[in-house]
Amino acid sequence: MDSQDYNNYLTPYDEKSLDGIFSTLQDVIERSKEVKQELIKGKAKLRHTSRFNEVPSTYCLTISSSINLAGSFVYDLEIIAKVVASDRISDREVLLLSEIGANSSKMELEFGRSFKDEYRWRMDNDDTFSVAFGIYQMGRDFFIGMMEMGSLARRLRTYVKRDNKNEVYIGKNSGNIQVQQDTTNSTMSQEVDSEKLKDFNRLASTIMERAKSVDFKGDVEALEYYIDAMRGQVQKSKPNKSVIKTMMSGLKLIDKTGILDSALSALGTFWDNLF
Repeated sequence: MDSQDYNNYLTPYDEKSLDGIFSTLQDVIERSKEVKQELIKGKAKLRHTSRFNEVPSTYCLTISSSINLAGSFVYDLEIIAKVVASDRISDREVLLLSEIGANSSKMELEFGRSFKDEYRWRMDNDDTFSVAFGIYQMGRDFFIGMMEMGSLARRLRTYVKRDNKNEVYIGKNSGNIQVQQDTTNSTMSQEVDSEKLKDFNRLASTIMERAKSVDFKGDVEALEYYIDAMRGQVQKSKPNKSVIKTMMSGLKLIDKTGILDSALSALGTFWDNLF
């Protein structure tokens, strides 16, 4: 997905369902990983250009900071996506997403300021300037797009679970003020089918054991991420079928050699039976 398609995809959010938010987060995670790697490559390439020593130190620092920030985005977004998949969203996830938007705004401004900080080093048709300008365009476009995470956070806030609230009310036949405890958490725990969870954990263990094989070429961390997110769905009284479908597709993409084919097939059967 190029930067233009990416930015178009990000908006609008006001009508996105929870599974739509999850899909968006998945795409943004992948985009963040891609940009981080491209920035790393660009930084290395810039160091080997003819006039690297003339590039402002502030701009070099911005590039390094942007790489670190893109990495932190991936970490935070994976946390958020995992919680969204289990539909147990709290204010923490909304805050994390809002901060991604705010930090992106700051980095976008920093890219512009540091790149234009000095003019003496800028020369058209020069290898140093060409590489530096390419990094500037990619980085700034990325962070402009990521500013929209603030909008997604506002939409996500509508799905926040308000657990353990104390509601104060006056009893109909009593003059006393009574406190009613919200028992959402205890009710939720009672709804979990322990046998289904055990079945899922057995399948998950099989998948992870096979992933430890020397022949497995996929991303083990990404695999664990999907498994954990699915476990959250198992613990729900009504798992989200669209989210499960998205995660199953993600698992199949991770398994590049087919080592997990039979295990993933069994997992697919598990979900088919559950629905």
